[in-house]
Amino acid sequence: PKKSKQESGMQSQGSGFFVSEKSLIKRAQMEAGTKNWKKAVEYYNRVLDGNPECADAWLGLFLAEAQFAELGQYKEYLMKPKHWN
Repeated sequence: PKKSKQESGMQSQGSGFFVSEKSLIKRAQMEAGTKNWKKAVEYYNRVLDGNPECADAWLGLFLAEAQFAELGQYKEYLMKPKHWN
């Protein structure tokens, strides 16, 4: 049976080795955790280049573009009174 890109990994640009979707998402999350938004966006986009239907990468990309390290921070932001109007 043929493996999906997520199962078999994605080839890193020009390097000849494979990186899994899961590891790219983890790297993106680590970069977002240190507020390195540009790198986080780059990693999420690499995932989406290989799998444009990856919901985790789309969510992470949105959060990184909005400069939130994780979904919980975004939820807290939305709950602040200034957003209730």
